[in-house]
Amino acid sequence: MDWAELISLIIIIALLYVILNIRRQNQLLQKQYFKLLKSSGELESIATGISEKLNEQSDVECIKELRETYGFSMVQAKQIVDKAKSEEVHKEE
Repeated sequence: MDWAELISLIIIIALLYVILNIRRQNQLLQKQYFKLLKSSGELESIATGISEKLNEQSDVECIKELRETYGFSMVQAKQIVDKAKSEEVHKEE
């Protein structure tokens, strides 16, 4: 192995470390964002908006829209849709 290959390998390993670190930080920020929305009450207004859209769209389309609009994870978006559906059931009763 010559020096150029060795330096290239070291650079690739360093970049991989940076990418993985940024990904981990991004996941932590997404979790904090979800918690802030929950504590501020904004999550309820999002769920209300989604409950109106559930009449026109399927669950999957609503989850997809939440993920694209707010950057939620699949689990978080599913929780919001489930909450909106349960609120809709309670309103009907």
